Amino acid sequence: MHDKFVTILNEVTLQEKYIKPFQLQLSKLFNAVNQEREINAQQFKIKLKEQEQKIEELEEKFIENKIKEELYEKFALKYKEQKAKIEENLQPMVITASNLPEYIEFAIARVLEPASLWSSSNYSGKQKIQFRIFPEGIYYDKKNDQPRI
Repeated sequence: MHDKFVTILNEVTLQEKYIKPFQLQLSKLFNAVNQEREINAQQFKIKLKEQEQKIEELEEKFIENKIKEELYEKFALKYKEQKAKIEENLQPMVITASNLPEYIEFAIARVLEPASLWSSSNYSGKQKIQFRIFPEGIYYDKKNDQPRI
């Protein structure tokens, strides 16, 4: 089975003539995903400002004795927790393009030689590669001694 799977991987290897189009598509995909992330990040930044404003207004009410300490502490904790969640969501939103060429080269290395990558991986790594290339799975026909995609 091992040799037959390597043969299948060799068949799905990216051919040299498709490297440039592949690089272009990866770059376009990155830009599209990053643009969407930037829009989402802007929305989270708006929510963050709104949350900061709530905290500030609450502090002003407390300082001006418009609300009691128990109420202030209750809502301050709630608002600060909400702010922390927003900041947590905001953190991974935008990916910088400065390392994009390196990411693309990394991806190309993976699609140029999936068989050697598979052969040099441990069991868990082989499963990951197999499921990424064949997400619906791969089956083995014992009768014909052939893998089936």
